[in-house]
Amino acid sequence: MFEVVGSPKDHVQKTLKDYLKEIKKDPHILMISEEHAEPRQKDKLWSTFCEAEMLILGLEKLSWLCINYTPASIEVLQPSTLTYRDKDITSWSNDLLSKLHEIGIITKSLNQKNKVLEHNLSTIVRNCILAILESEQSVGDLCKAIGIPKENAQQFLNALEHEGRIKKKGLKYVRRMGNAKERG
Repeated sequence: MFEVVGSPKDHVQKTLKDYLKEIKKDPHILMISEEHAEPRQKDKLWSTFCEAEMLILGLEKLSWLCINYTPASIEVLQPSTLTYRDKDITSWSNDLLSKLHEIGIITKSLNQKNKVLEHNLSTIVRNCILAILESEQSVGDLCKAIGIPKENAQQFLNALEHEGRIKKKGLKYVRRMGNAKERG
């Protein structure tokens, strides 16, 4: 079973068909049948699936299919009993471990990049707030100017106020001029 979720509807259908087209190119996989479901919308996303019956040559190719095309589920119909030599299981396990290590490295790299991006975005938002608060601004006006939700802006405002870089005057905020030493 292969499932695709996304938007727009046409993209979801095309992506699923492209997945199956690529799978069919593999000489170690024979597509016996496929049944496509009509896409359904939930909230802003569309989902569709295909139930496919395939003849797959070997455990290695089945693993490759699972890792590279991430089906929603699989069911092995035949053979009911599998027999493998120790060398085959060793090779298959090492291929699987290699892919898992590769995924782990990619995940760590993406997490590190994400931390840098979050830090940079936070710095940009703080600087935008400080630039806009040259004159008194309400939270609503500030959010409109920056383009972020009020609940997100409030975190930054609270931190900047705690640091003494801005101050609250009634329902508005304004930037404090001078550096922290000058403000005392």
